[in-house]
Order: sequence, then structure tokens, then C-alpha cells
Amino acid sequence: MDETLPNEENTAQSGEHNHSGDQVIEKHLVETAKAETTDMSPQKNRPGPGWFAVFVLCLLVSVASAASSVYVYDRYYALKFVAVDIKGYLAEQRDLYIAHKIDDEQLKQALDKLGAAVDRIPKNRVVVMADAVIRNVEVVKP
Repeated sequence: MDETLPNEENTAQSGEHNHSGDQVIEKHLVETAKAETTDMSPQKNRPGPGWFAVFVLCLLVSVASAASSVYVYDRYYALKFVAVDIKGYLAEQRDLYIAHKIDDEQLKQALDKLGAAVDRIPKNRVVVMADAVIRNVEVVKP
């Protein structure tokens, strides 16, 4: 008697070839390929961020944007008043000159120093005489 497996006897008797092993392998390969393609695509069941998290994020971005806008405006564009005590400085230099504590060259340097101090004041500052200011204004002394 031949050593045939039961499946081989059945196929030999019916005259058909049983390709169930090939079909199983092919089916497994197809399922594996489908699983690989679905793993690469984004998961549809994955929960997104909640509405509260989105709200908090929008709030933080809005507050940061507003704060930075106010800071930049205040620092570079808003007009601010600055007082320069020209009258007091000139009186001080005059007294020093009359007392012969400074000479002509030193007086000229002191006046140049006053002009340089006024020129260094940024353009978004309004310069007024210190005599006209009572309070709440920065006073620049040369």
C-alpha cells in the first residue's frame, strides 16, 4: 500500500487537486498586507483634544499676543513726557564759572554735554522744561 495521507487519497480518488494549503498561505498574506496598510493610516478611533484643552490653548495664545502687543507699543510707540532741567543746569554752570571753578573750555564742554543729553532722548519722548512740571514726569539731568 502506498503511504499517502488521507487528503491525498481523497484528491487522488476524486481526481481533483486540493489547493487548501496554498489558499491558506495566500489568505494569510492578504490579511497581513491589509493589516500593514491599516497600521500606517491614522487611527480613526483615536480621540482628539477635548474642547476644554482647545479653549485653554486659545486663551493662552490670546493673552500672550495681547501682552506682547501692549509691551511693544508701550516700549517703542507710546508718547511719554520727559522733563529736562535746563534752567537749573545753566544756573549751576553759571555759578561755577563766576566762582572761577571752571574756565571757558569747561563751560563749553558742559553745554555740549547738555546738548548730547537732550539728543539721546528717544523720539517717542516729549521733552518739556522741568520748570513746567510738577510731578509724575521723569526728569533728565545732563
